[in-house]
Amino acid sequence: MLEQLFSQASLWLFLLFSFPVAVWACSRTSKALGTEDHSGIVIDEIWAFWLVLLVLPRNLATDSVLGPSGLAVPPNDWLLMGLAFLLFRLFDILKPPPVGWLDRKLKGGLGVMADDIAAAGLTLLVLAVFIRLGVLV
Repeated sequence: MLEQLFSQASLWLFLLFSFPVAVWACSRTSKALGTEDHSGIVIDEIWAFWLVLLVLPRNLATDSVLGPSGLAVPPNDWLLMGLAFLLFRLFDILKPPPVGWLDRKLKGGLGVMADDIAAAGLTLLVLAVFIRLGVLV
């Protein structure tokens, strides 16, 4: 995982400094394509899911397997990341409150980014509840 190559702080800094770049890219691309949140704009989903992956807890299990990178990754971490991706996409597509509200109310690059950040927040909230209830151990 990236934490094995980079410090947690450097990953957070990358996310922080890449946010205005992503907002700018979404804004410029929306204007060039003549539509808000075109399906070809994906930096909003990528950035928001990076946020999810950075916040997810690690090492929920003690047994490890070799991941695709050859690094030891606990099997439940892969399950958690997969579930996080499915939840994130579900919230991004269905747009429950506040995702849909942000999608309708905010315009420009920030609006393109905001609904995906809200979907990321809902994803983390649902996963936190599952972990707290012992559904994900």
